[in-house]
Amino acid sequence: MEDLAHSWQRLSLSEREGPGCCLTSEESVTQFSIAASFTTKRALNVDSIARTFTPLWRAKKGFKIQKIGDHEMLFTFDTNEE
Repeated sequence: MEDLAHSWQRLSLSEREGPGCCLTSEESVTQFSIAASFTTKRALNVDSIARTFTPLWRAKKGFKIQKIGDHEMLFTFDTNEE
């Protein structure tokens, strides 16, 4: 686990990637979320993204996907473990 924490400390966003999206205070406090930015010029289809990530993540209680910007999605989980 320490190796993973150490690896996370080395990650940073480039000028092009950051600053990220802004979550409302309600979302940032009460929900477990991952914000994702897709680096593609194609239009994103939320249903296709859900079909792709569902078998990869295998979340027991599932997750919700919300489009929060141009090529940006918010994945929300029910528990921190997910």
